[in-house]
Amino acid sequence: HEITTVEGIENEMREFAEKLAQEGADQCGYCSPGLVVMVYALKKMYSNPTEEEIKKFLIGNLCRCSGYQGQMRAIKKFLGVGE
Repeated sequence: HEITTVEGIENEMREFAEKLAQEGADQCGYCSPGLVVMVYALKKMYSNPTEEEIKKFLIGNLCRCSGYQGQMRAIKKFLGVGE
């Protein structure tokens, strides 16, 4: 098994961080490390995930700022899936 931390995918996820900022979903940063790692794994597992698949995949990542809508928009833009 291979374990990848948020530090190990920093370069690949820079674009996703930019999308989060564009959508106003980079608020307090509490959930960001977990979100980034989960989106990285999601991208590796699904080529074209539905919104329901994205939601199910991220269900355990708590956001204290309630930035879920902005996060979803950023994830969809990053993965290139429909609105």
